Amino acid sequence: AAIERARAGEEAAGMADLLGVGNEVPLRRFADVQRYVRQMLEGGELHVGDQARTLSEAVLTPPLGVAGAPLFLPVRLTTVGLLPPSIRAAYGFRWDARREWWFRKSAAVVRRTRPFVPSVLREWPAARRAHNTSE
Repeated sequence: AAIERARAGEEAAGMADLLGVGNEVPLRRFADVQRYVRQMLEGGELHVGDQARTLSEAVLTPPLGVAGAPLFLPVRLTTVGLLPPSIRAAYGFRWDARREWWFRKSAAVVRRTRPFVPSVLREWPAARRAHNTSE
């Protein structure tokens, strides 16, 4: 875990410009990234505009139309559930005790079953490549 956090900090340092952070906020370690994200979430600087809402609908709408909606519910639940509450609210996503319960139960099932799922099914190709080159 410590190695992964160190790698995340290194990757964040390389992505600072892409994230629009520039040199004014040094992101050299994982703790720097955590601090920056916390400040952005708590500082009220993040705003969800029309373009973000349009993009979220494209991401969260099933590609199979209305017929595919039930199959896509777990993906939508996970995606929205992983958002910080302030961002979830800014998007206007409905979130209640029932959704929270399903989200937590789903996460528990994934945590228990993940070790038994082959990496080809549980990781993106880029993640598998990165993992294989670090060993």
